[in-house]
Parts: sequence; C-alpha cells; structure tokens
Amino acid sequence: MSGTKNREELSHEPLSKNERIQLHTKKIKHFKRRQNRAFLAVLFTAALVCIAVLAVFVFFRVDNVRIEGDSRYTELQIADASGIEAGSPMLLLSKEKIEERIITSLVYIGTVEVKKELTGVVVLTVRETTPAFYAATSGGFVLFDSTGKVLEYPAAVLPEGCAEVRGLEQLRTKPGYAVQTIENERFRLFLELLARCEQAQLGSVTGADFSDLYDVRLTIDNAFTLSLGTGEDLADKLAIAAEVIEREGAGSANRMKLIDLSSGSKAYVRDVEHTTAALTRTDGEESDEDEPAPDDASDEGSGESQPNGDAPENKEDVSAFTTLLTAEG
Repeated sequence: MSGTKNREELSHEPLSKNERIQLHTKKIKHFKRRQNRAFLAVLFTAALVCIAVLAVFVFFRVDNVRIEGDSRYTELQIADASGIEAGSPMLLLSKEKIEERIITSLVYIGTVEVKKELTGVVVLTVRETTPAFYAATSGGFVLFDSTGKVLEYPAAVLPEGCAEVRGLEQLRTKPGYAVQTIENERFRLFLELLARCEQAQLGSVTGADFSDLYDVRLTIDNAFTLSLGTGEDLADKLAIAAEVIEREGAGSANRMKLIDLSSGSKAYVRDVEHTTAALTRTDGEESDEDEPAPDDASDEGSGESQPNGDAPENKEDVSAFTTLLTAEG
C-alpha cells in the first residue's frame, strides 16, 4: 500500500477502479488469515484444557493406598488417617496435607513420604518416632521426641532411656503437635542445643536443666555434665566441650565429669558424684533464689569456675579441677 501511495504521489495519478478493488481484496484476505489463526489458537487451547480436566477428573484416580515402613499402627489406621478416598483425583491430592493429617493423628509416626504412581496407587512410606525426653508439668509428665513433638500427655509410663528436661514452662501439651517454641524461650534453646550437639558429635543428650537460664546444663552420655552458663556463644562452648570429652574419655560407673564452659573461652573440668546433683541444683536451691549457687558449695570441693569464666582464687578450689582448656587450644 505504501508503494501504491508513493507511486500515486510521484505520478499524481489516482488509482484505477480495478486497482482499488485488488487492494481491498488483499486487505480482506489478510484479515481472514489472522482471524483463522486466532480461532485455531483458541481451539487448541480449549482442547488442552479438556485434556487436563479429563486427566484430573476421569483418568489418574486413586485406586489403592499402599503402606510401607514399620509402624505400631495398622495399615488401615494409617490409610484412614491420611484422608485419601478411593476414586479421588490423584492430581488434586496435597502431599503436605496428607503428611500433616497422619503425623498429628497418629502421634508415633514421625515422617511420611507420599508418592503418586500413574497406575492409581498412592504409596505412603511412614517412619516411626520414639520418645526421647520428658518434662514434668503441673498436669503430669509430657513425653516428646527429639524434634519437640508431643507424644503423650499426661504420660502414664516413662519409657526406659528417656532423658529428663528440667525447667521447661508453658509447654503446649497437645499430642501430635510440636511445642510452641515462640512462647517458651527455654524450649527453643533446648532444641537449638540438640541440633548443635548433633553437629558437634558430642554424643547423646541424656539430661538437661533450664531452671536457670544463666546456668544451663546438659548431660552427655550420662558421663559428662556441661555447665554452659547462658545461651550465648554456644558454638564455641560446644567445640571446646567436644575437645574435652575426646581427651577425658568416659567417666566411671559412680563418677562423672563436670565441664564448666560458662566463660565461652575456657573449660574447667572436675570429677563429681554420678548423681542428679551434677546435672542441676538441689530442690531447695531451685525454689529459693537467695540460696548460694553450686559454685560456692564445699561438698564437692567447689571447683566450678566463677560466672566471669576465671579460675577460682581459692587454692583448694583450683586443686579440684583436673583440666583447664582454652579456646586457643
């Protein structure tokens, strides 16, 4: 058209009737081609939508639920807890919701892996969790696993091998759900310590005391009690603890080692009686803030470091320590 206009401008001659008809015909054909392309695109899109709808609601439906893994629950219990119904569209199943339904209703299941097969089978692989810790509350004992998931409340029986965690307050005690760490600073610190102990490969945590957030204590393998002070500089403190544990070796049947890491840069080590006194303060000291701290006690030789991390000035106190390590090695 531009060429025609140029020719018309150059020649100053109007287009003939035939030329105008030909130009108009070309425009109509071009418009129809574009219209046909748009129609084909809409038709193709509609066909894809129909295929997708058929795939969701007609094909790929649930025919069977297969349970794998070891669990105390029966396959029927797990399948019912999943909420999956026969004939449900496979593509509309939410793996996250299935997992949540199972682990909250069947409390001793820790993890669930959901796999959808094109044959219409949904495979649920379950792994059981085990009680690892317990805490005493006004309503009874709370039993929970290493992730903080409540397993029983109130627990009628404490399984053998469960470690006591003291000083926890405001625990959310609904079985099947994790303790709300936002509301409980002590429990949040406890879970952080568990993760850090695993990273540092210290061993199994067999006891913990959070009654005093300025004197947090952990027991490792029933052989070492770590006096951590506050929850600051945990990575440095546990790195020193790992070195001490490697050097000291396991304690005897009736003696264990107390490692004072409260300074964050030094470790003071001494032998103590293999009792709960190594883990926490006595009941009287827990309930009365005016009672002297265990560092001032004379029964065990009082060899723990002062809050500032410096070695005690008293010579008898210093002699009670068997090892002094610093962060520099």
